[in-house]
Amino acid sequence: MVKRSFMICICSALATLVARADTLKGDVDGNGRITLADVRSLAGILAGTVDPYGGHAYVDLGLKSKTLWASTNIGAGAPEQAGYYFAWGETIWGKDSYDWLTYDHCAGNDGSFLHYCTSKDYGTVDNLRILLPAHDAATQLWGRFWRMPSFDEQQELFRQNTQWRTQQGTPGLWVQGPSYDAIFLPAAGYYHNEGFYEKGEVCSYWLNELSRGG
Repeated sequence: MVKRSFMICICSALATLVARADTLKGDVDGNGRITLADVRSLAGILAGTVDPYGGHAYVDLGLKSKTLWASTNIGAGAPEQAGYYFAWGETIWGKDSYDWLTYDHCAGNDGSFLHYCTSKDYGTVDNLRILLPAHDAATQLWGRFWRMPSFDEQQELFRQNTQWRTQQGTPGLWVQGPSYDAIFLPAAGYYHNEGFYEKGEVCSYWLNELSRGG
């Protein structure tokens, strides 16, 4: 078998809320377990001393899943701004070099994985397919109530009223939900090897899971 050679692609990141203050239950962070940290967080939220959103705004599109989307990209000050660019599963932006030797999940050579390995041809299989909180840029930069969106959440978003628009001079995808509120995804382009491509033409965003095709 010929091993594939992998290349690092750098894209923008959007975020979704794990929970919102007015619907919080005992499992505050939604990890399936009620811990002391959940109890402390819930007490602080109810007392008004903890901001579960870390000062970041969200939009309730009125979706069936009740998913709440961030109003901006991670690192952006307005919806039309690109924000930070990340390699998948990394939480640091603006690195001097993005290649396999500097990739956080590289096991030492091209095409070898420390994490998220589903084939023995590329390292020790761990069958991880969804980003752990430690590797989720939204969670690490915005707090435990935020994470990057899933494939199902992305598909639900694309089933809404979508239009290609220009906002504040920036082309992108405008998405309106049943609530008539909307979010704007700027066509921020992406970095690949030494080049920067398709800004103003393509909305390239990471999900929190590996491609379901492989």
